[in-house]
This record gives sequence, structure tokens and C-alpha cells, in this order.
Amino acid sequence: MKKLLSILLAGMMLAGCGQATDSGIAEEAAKGAEEIKEQVEESVKEEGLTAFFEKLQETAGENSEFKILTPSGAPALSLIPAMLGSDVTVVDGADALQAALVNPTPEYDMIVAPSNLGMKLAASGKSPYKMLGVLTWGNLYIVGEKGTSNDASTWENVASFGQESVTGKVFASVYGEDLNLDDVTWYNSTAEASAALIAGDAKVAMLAEPNATATIAKAKENGVELEIIDDIQARYAGATGLGFPQAALFVNEEVYNEKKDKIDGMFNLLTMFSSDIHKLSAEEIGQLVDLAGGAEKFGVPNAQIVGKVWDRLNINVQKASDYEDRLQDFGTMFGIEDVSSAILK
Repeated sequence: MKKLLSILLAGMMLAGCGQATDSGIAEEAAKGAEEIKEQVEESVKEEGLTAFFEKLQETAGENSEFKILTPSGAPALSLIPAMLGSDVTVVDGADALQAALVNPTPEYDMIVAPSNLGMKLAASGKSPYKMLGVLTWGNLYIVGEKGTSNDASTWENVASFGQESVTGKVFASVYGEDLNLDDVTWYNSTAEASAALIAGDAKVAMLAEPNATATIAKAKENGVELEIIDDIQARYAGATGLGFPQAALFVNEEVYNEKKDKIDGMFNLLTMFSSDIHKLSAEEIGQLVDLAGGAEKFGVPNAQIVGKVWDRLNINVQKASDYEDRLQDFGTMFGIEDVSSAILK
């Protein structure tokens, strides 16, 4: 845990210096960050991890003070560093996100939303928010009884969720040639699809992590052996190595123009966090989730499961402008002819 939080702390101190052209200023900033990191590490030895986390919160508060709206689950987890210094509201479902994106008097500086939803509203001129970056690249998996083939043409009693949303469109794109989609039972959420699988109303279901792992554990308690039989992201990505742009960070364009350096600094921190957290053990990641507010705050079953499935959440923060072609391909699935106007450059 100390390793990651130390990296984050140093990163927050340096985040605002990314645009500096004077090497002397950059060197002084790096030296100062290292000194502060050493002081905080010493406090860990004397006072424990809680004190360290409090110091991280204090530093975050000095560097990122924004009002952010995000859905629960993986998107909220990607914002852990931002939560230390910003006012972050976590909600369930997309209704609140869409309402906020089109609010004529914007309430939030940033909104995390399904990439297709935010891009469509921005490209049509219905929202003042534009995409700064992609946060998550898909956390969808097929779960079935142990030994079930990953050949979709052999599946029976299939459950999925979000038929008209990103999840449903991706499911149809990946399995549409092998499955009769009219025979699929569609549910509103991964939780409902999970309940159908546990109750025996479905033999195979598309679920989102960490709900997929929680479902496997619940079924085992009832004497049923389930397992993940297919990775939808791998199917969708092919040789590219990336899944699909599921959740993205949209920033009020006016706010971005006013506070570009600060927002870019915070985004760089999110990018670093999503990369460096993989250095931690599952147990340490669970501890971090607990320290950042706990499972209930993030809308996940429990912190320990998050640690175990972190890699399958596909949290990989990337600038949208670097992936415009992939975003255009994805947007085309939703009738967005040109995504360029929806992306911050």
C-alpha cells in the first residue's frame, strides 16, 4: 500500500508542473515532491497507514477541487485519487447522468458517463460537456456452469442486460452471429441477470465485474459451480489489446478552458493511478478501497472482491484524443457520424 500512495503523492505534487518549460523549476518541484514523500513515509512508520492516507487527502485537496458526478462500480473506482480532494457524487443508473449532461445550468465540473451517451449529446450540441478521456474499457464477462463451452452457438437459456445500452450493443456485436438474439432474456441490470442465473432461470449470463465474481461465490454457497467462460472485452478487442470504451470523463468545456492546467494535472494523476495500482496485491487494493470510503460508497459488493478482480475491471485511463479512431468506430454503432466535436483536444 505504501508504494502506491507514495507514488500518488509525488504525482500530485508534480501534476501541475507538466507544462513547465524551465528545467530549474521542474527540478525544484521534483526535489520538493521527493522530500514530502519521505516525510509522509516517515509518518507511516510512526503513526500507521491511516495517518499516511490523511496526508494524502490533504495534498489532494490542495490540487483538485472539482464537483464530479459518476456512476457506481468501476467508473467510481477509477476516481479514487480525485475523491481525496474533490466533491464526488456516486449514483446508480444513467438517468441522473443524462439529466446532468443536458442541464442548461451545469451543476458539475465533470461527469463520468457511458462514452456513447456523452459523445452523442456533445456531438449534437445538446451538452456543454466534452470527453477528456476514457476511464474504463469494459468489465463484461459470460458466466455459466463449470465446463460450459465458450462457443456461443451451444448456449441455451441465455440472460443479458441493458439491451439498448452499451452493454447490450456490445453483446450483440460480439455474439450476434452465433446466437439468436430474440431468444436472449434481457434484464435491466447485471444484478437482475445474476439473480436469474442463481435461481436457475438462466444457464448462461452476461455479468459485469465485480458482480460476476460475487455471483460465482453466492452460487457456490448453494452448491452450484459457476465460472467465467468468456471474456467479452477480448472478443471485442481482437488483436488491439483494448476492450471497448465503456465509461469516459466528460468535462464542462468552459471550466476546462478556465482551469486547463489543473484539470490536466488531475487527469494525469488518474492515468498514473490506473497504471501503478497493478503493483499492489489484491489485499492492498481492498485496503485502499476501504480507506477511500468503503464498498458502499463505490457501489460494489465488498472491498476484498474489488481487490481480487481489479484487472478484470479494465480501468485504464487514457486521453480521448489519442483514441479518436477507436471512439469513432464505437460511436458509429450508436449512430454518431462524427465524434471529433465531442472530444477535447
